Amino acid sequence: MKKLTLTAGLLRIILLASLVLLILCAALGFYYTQGLLRQFAVDTSHLNAKAAMSEQNLGALQSIEEYLANHTKERRRAAGVVAESKAYRYQNEIIADIRAFARDSDVTITEYTFNEDSTAGAAPANGGAKAAPAGPTVSGLKSKTVSIGVKSPVRYTNLLNFIHRIEQNTTKMQIASVSLSRADKSASTHVATNAFIIEVYTR
Repeated sequence: MKKLTLTAGLLRIILLASLVLLILCAALGFYYTQGLLRQFAVDTSHLNAKAAMSEQNLGALQSIEEYLANHTKERRRAAGVVAESKAYRYQNEIIADIRAFARDSDVTITEYTFNEDSTAGAAPANGGAKAAPAGPTVSGLKSKTVSIGVKSPVRYTNLLNFIHRIEQNTTKMQIASVSLSRADKSASTHVATNAFIIEVYTR
């Protein structure tokens, strides 16, 4: 068996190869570590962006909550501008509202006649005079026309109070048309009404 003899040249070659291998390993380790650091930096940036967005959303929600808390009256009024279709789906609910207005005004309702739903602002089905709208017509609204009979003669001030209550209910209802005549010569404080049409708005 031939014995391997380390000469100065061979030792130099081994050391040089070891140095090159060490440099390659260091370069690969540096490249891998740099990739990990780059990915960590990207993930950290995304997390910071999400945290900043969450903080902004939280601030916006707190501002909205504070605004709503400070404008309770406006919220209630806005919610009452138009009756929800579900709330006014059944005719007896509309009758209950009108009956409450009549009771508070000392007016007696004798009958109710409902017409089909129509687009808000349409003329009454029976050709009655259309009252001027309380405000601009909003797209997408529907109106249910209700013809009511009022027991006559009725005190004029009571009837005005009844009309006022309908018109002041945040535009859920408004008077479409009304026909009045003097009851008789002796009752100057009373009137007779032949046609009384109310328009109920829904969406």
